[in-house]
Amino acid sequence: MFFDVKNQRGDKCWLRLAQDIISLSSGGVYFVPAAGNYGDALINIGSRQFFSKYSIDYVELDRREVLSEALDHLDPNALVVLGGGGAFCNNFSSTHQLAKKVSGYFRQVLILPTTYELSRIDANNIIYYRRDNFGSSEVIEDSKFCHDMAFFIELELDVPDFNDRVWRLYAMRADKEGHGLDGLFESNFDVSRIGDATYTNPKPFFRVISNFKVIVTDRMHVAIAASMLQLDCYLVVGNYFKSRDVFKSSIKAFYPKTKLFTVADFLKRFG
Repeated sequence: MFFDVKNQRGDKCWLRLAQDIISLSSGGVYFVPAAGNYGDALINIGSRQFFSKYSIDYVELDRREVLSEALDHLDPNALVVLGGGGAFCNNFSSTHQLAKKVSGYFRQVLILPTTYELSRIDANNIIYYRRDNFGSSEVIEDSKFCHDMAFFIELELDVPDFNDRVWRLYAMRADKEGHGLDGLFESNFDVSRIGDATYTNPKPFFRVISNFKVIVTDRMHVAIAASMLQLDCYLVVGNYFKSRDVFKSSIKAFYPKTKLFTVADFLKRFG
């Protein structure tokens, strides 16, 4: 059975983001993708589909090289677009470090939709896009809202018939953003770790999730994929406001089969 995943392409926030990038692109565009796991790959895939949709030409740069090497071989008049995600927080801060470095060399920097727990960089040439309308907007008040870039993914997927699906997937994280819930389930499978941010095909990620009737996870992009597949999903909050606020901004009103759980709610029901 072929199925079109339910994305958020109809929202007007994408056009504003595209207009901001195009208006600053006269000197060219460098895109520095997000780093991390397969969930971050979904962000990058959605970003590349976004650039294609709005006919934005760009040169892609490796994040590790930009962070570690000199920038004098690059055009300082270009716009640098940094991949969004969760690396602007106390758990992970590589986007914060990257924005600080590139803002001192390039004319203009734009950060794709990100969760902001750390304060803004001391520079006046950065445009901040946030992926929630709550905690991030309090930290960086002049940031602009747009959905997480994974919600832009357009994909037709061959999915199993409902009756052929396995009952429940537990996909709990084991890193410092989690609460150690992965150890509660012998069958726990952290889907986000089957690949890293360099993957360019979203289908394996969505295909794994599509094999289950119910998804229980504290991985936000597992929940995003399950939501786009319109599966029953329980998203457990992490150790800061990221998942809660993206749920409230981009999932709750559009994907009613996805529910948000506190850790206490989760343990009461599943623990």
